[in-house]
Amino acid sequence: MNIGLTGYYPKHITISEMTFDTNNNYINIIDMVRYQHCKFDTVKFKGAYQLGDGLTNSLYAVGLQSIGNTGITHTIDFIGCIFTNVTYCVYSDDPVKFTGFTRCTFTQCWSGITLGLVANFNGPYFTTLNQCRFYDIDEYAIAVYGTNPGEVSTQCQYMNCNLMSGLTPVYWGPGTTDNDSIGDVTV
Repeated sequence: MNIGLTGYYPKHITISEMTFDTNNNYINIIDMVRYQHCKFDTVKFKGAYQLGDGLTNSLYAVGLQSIGNTGITHTIDFIGCIFTNVTYCVYSDDPVKFTGFTRCTFTQCWSGITLGLVANFNGPYFTTLNQCRFYDIDEYAIAVYGTNPGEVSTQCQYMNCNLMSGLTPVYWGPGTTDNDSIGDVTV
């Protein structure tokens, strides 16, 4: 599903208590494009898992996009959502701002949240995760590759994350600044 790709700027959209399921088809679930003030509340995203590599196998549950600098893309909240059985739960390279995740669960995927993998896209900024759970993640639970500020996780829990390489569940890429994990726990 694409929200905002048609050239309109979706504003003040709330989606509550729904399940988006690809029925094991290898497709992206939702592309959020050029949005402002949107909210997903108690929504489940279920896809078809395939090993990710960031280039050719980059299916995601939610993609956050601005399509260049054609407009200000900002403020989207995910509250109590479940992301499962996808390659990337949330993926963004674009300069989107103020993305929030509160009490969300990310499970059985390649990567939980991947931000700024393609550096020349300049994004995103100010992504916060609060009291989220990540478990059975093959790669990083949170991976921040870009250099933009404000990527913060607080009181998140990681269990069986980074199963492929055995490294830490959170990756702060070289050059990342003003980003931090506060009170997170690996169990």
